[in-house]
Parts: sequence; structure tokens; C-alpha cells
Amino acid sequence: MHTRNDGVEIARQHADEEKEREKRQIYSAFRDLVLFVMRCLKGIVLEPPEDCCLLLPYSEGSDFKSVDSNESDRVDQVLVVGAWDSSVAGVAQPKYADTFAVVEVKRVEKVSFDGSSMAVRDGGAVLQKARQQLVRYNRQIYEHQHNRMFTWGFTVCDSLVRACLFGPDRVLSSEDIDVATPDGRSVLVRLLVNLCLCEESRRGYIPTIWQHENPDRRYWTICCNWISSSGEQEPEMATFYSRGPAMAADRNFGRHTRGFPAAERLEDVDSPTLFAKVAWHYVERGAA
Repeated sequence: MHTRNDGVEIARQHADEEKEREKRQIYSAFRDLVLFVMRCLKGIVLEPPEDCCLLLPYSEGSDFKSVDSNESDRVDQVLVVGAWDSSVAGVAQPKYADTFAVVEVKRVEKVSFDGSSMAVRDGGAVLQKARQQLVRYNRQIYEHQHNRMFTWGFTVCDSLVRACLFGPDRVLSSEDIDVATPDGRSVLVRLLVNLCLCEESRRGYIPTIWQHENPDRRYWTICCNWISSSGEQEPEMATFYSRGPAMAADRNFGRHTRGFPAAERLEDVDSPTLFAKVAWHYVERGAA
């Protein structure tokens, strides 16, 4: 014999399952759109610029835990940087160390009043929660990528997409991009294409610091100028090697000017004798 409370609980479970199914559809639709754009881009651009890349999504249609994170958070979707000559396919096991941008997916609940008209319930609250989750996940990117000065992120609420840029002191967000319309899809496609073809620095990377993997563990190559004890900078660039910064910049806001214990030779990477400091470029006041 079932009680009324049993019926309410069963209805709630069915509603939750339906919401999850609809979210998985959004995951898959966003993934398929990004892969379609990447395939078209590789077919059209025959002479890609030097700094170009592909942005590849997570391959599955469900949320996941990053393989290089100790936290329990599950991410909805990510865009991972791939080499231009790599195959256009979803990434099976994404890592924060390779993530260009986190994508947070939300389903906006719609309420029917008369069977024909629909209204959005708490759409603003859903968007705000998506932004908050992006901020939390974004910190992991800074923790694992020591060559990021700023990062990108996306929120997807049903058909509405917003691009977010996480700067050193604020988060900038685009207007709603409605991918259910031709104009909205055009805006998102142009943004994805521009992010693939632009310079590394516009994607938020420091172009003179590179991550490498070796059989032991990863290391970083740093290209910068020598500065003498008197403070004079030598004109020639030199290459140094480091296992990582003295302290990770695992926070969303701040200068992110990390300091790397470094060595002049790769074989001495575990016995650093130098210190390489990331610094912002000097810009005159009022410069564009």
C-alpha cells in the first residue's frame, strides 16, 4: 500500500530524472556544436597562424571529476587546448592542467500557466549560481597552470550562452548569446574561431612559459632576460628550467606574478640556483 507521501516522493524522483536527462542533452548539444566548428575551421584555414590551436570539449554527455584534482567537485563541461594537427574529437579524461575554459551548464525551469504560454522561474538566480560555480572551478585552473595570467569560462542556461573573462581584479561577462537563433549561433561561432586563431596572450597564457612532461613529472621552460645585481636587464633572452613556482597562484584574483626557482640546464632542474619572476609589462598611462 502506497501513501500520499510515497506518491509525492516518486513524482519528485521522476522530475529530478527528467531534469538530469535534459541537462545531458545540453552537454551533448554544446559538445557537438564545438566539434562541428573545429572541423569546419580546420577545413577552411589552410595556412593557420603560428599560435593557433583547437578547442576540444569533454567527450561524454555527463559531468565528471577532473583526473588531476583532489576536490570532489564535478565539472559539467570543459574546453581543452589541442594542437592544430590533432584529431578533432572529444577528450576522454580532461585535466585542469590542459583546460582552457570551464563550461557550467544549468537548466532553467519553465512554468506553464495556461498550457500554451511559458515563463522562466528564477532565471536570474540560476545564472548567478552558474557564475559562482565557474569562479570555484576557475581557481583550479590557476592552481595547475602556472602560465596563465587570466582565464575564460562559459555558462550555458538552456539555449543562452555567456562568455566570461576572469581578469586579475574582476570578472567580465558578455550579454546573453541565444544559440537557438541564427544570429546567436553566429556570435558564438565567431568567438570560438577567434579564440582558436588569436595569439596565446589573448587566450590568457604567458607566451614565454611552457609546460612539458617527462617520465618523472612535468617541468616548465621559462624564457626571460637576465637581470644583474645592479638591476640592469640584459637584451638577450635566456632559457631556464623549473619544476614549478615557489607558491602556486591558486586564487581567482591578484597579479598572478609567480616566482620560479630555476636552473640554467634541464638536468639541474631539481637543484635550482636561480629565481625567475613573472612580471607585468610596463604600460604608459592612457595607452590603448
